[in-house]
Amino acid sequence: MLSKLSVLALLSTTASVVSAGACELPPWTWQISGFSSVCTAATCRYSFNVSMPAGPTGQPSADASGCFGTSVQGGFKPCSVVGIDVPGDVQTQEYNHGIDIGASISVQYTFEQ
Repeated sequence: MLSKLSVLALLSTTASVVSAGACELPPWTWQISGFSSVCTAATCRYSFNVSMPAGPTGQPSADASGCFGTSVQGGFKPCSVVGIDVPGDVQTQEYNHGIDIGASISVQYTFEQ
């Protein structure tokens, strides 16, 4: 559950997908702020904001606030407010790994150039 969550954003930039081993991309660090999570016996709820500087291979910078979701499995959910200069979106999804393992949150950033 989220109470054991160490903030882990599995960054998936769908606009720049590269085959494994084709080349190694330089690191691209995103900033998470305002992270909170609350759990009940039935589910957990998380919320946070994320900002991405321009990427190392030309990805546009973006800011997103109101990124939230629950431990109920489902698809990606869009953040409430996304600031980006090109058509795109920032979405989040929790992956629950089991009661004794915890969970991770994936952040998906898509854009068109």
